[in-house]
Amino acid sequence: MKIVVDGIMTEYEAAGNGKVVLFLHGWGSSSKVFEEMSGELKKKYRVVALNMPGFGGTDEPPSAWGVEDYVEFVTKFIEKLKLKKVYAVVGHSFGGRVMLKGFGEGKLEADKLVFMGSGGIKRKRSVKMRAYGAAAKAGRAVSKLPGVKSYAKLMRIKLYGAAGATDFVNASEGMREVFRNVVAEDLKRYIEKIEQPSLVIWGANDTDTPAKDAYEFKRIRDSRVHILNDAGHYVFLERPEECLKLVKEFLAK
Repeated sequence: MKIVVDGIMTEYEAAGNGKVVLFLHGWGSSSKVFEEMSGELKKKYRVVALNMPGFGGTDEPPSAWGVEDYVEFVTKFIEKLKLKKVYAVVGHSFGGRVMLKGFGEGKLEADKLVFMGSGGIKRKRSVKMRAYGAAAKAGRAVSKLPGVKSYAKLMRIKLYGAAGATDFVNASEGMREVFRNVVAEDLKRYIEKIEQPSLVIWGANDTDTPAKDAYEFKRIRDSRVHILNDAGHYVFLERPEECLKLVKEFLAK
């Protein structure tokens, strides 16, 4: 399905009847990643899975957005679809970032929240992130050499790729700027401001958002944290039965 939200052609999926459960995907992903979970939940709820600007079939944002802009967009999407009340929001990775800021600032409303491998907690630079930085620095140095200026951008991209920054490399030029803005913001301060009962699900082997980040979410007054073994960043795809059971029980209470 498609609809124009604030001038942006927006793709989303909607099915089922009952209380509204909104899904927000991670960076470089789309609403399709939730097909298995939403397919089960639509039997009891009205499931709405949004493709945020720059992902899936939704147009890219008109400028270098930050997390705040995505929060505003989600609020406008909810208004455009006339979803009078959202019962629950389920967010993975980048979707969790949007939730942290949106609910932490009180700009988004729902009765319950589900965070899965959520982004938003900025820590000391990991080996991976230091590699990104080294790649960027090397790229800038190379760009200053005589005769190679026209190739500087391409070389920087290759260097990021060598460092493993696939989210950055696979993005368009405009979305790379968005990516920089998004990952630069530390959203930890919003955790304790969240008032909604929250289910937190993490993969023990998550290397994108380390499992220790899950413990930060215990600062939500009404939170339940589950770390699943033998699962990484896409915990809900790697351990689908366990995740679905946890979500269904949480929504039913």
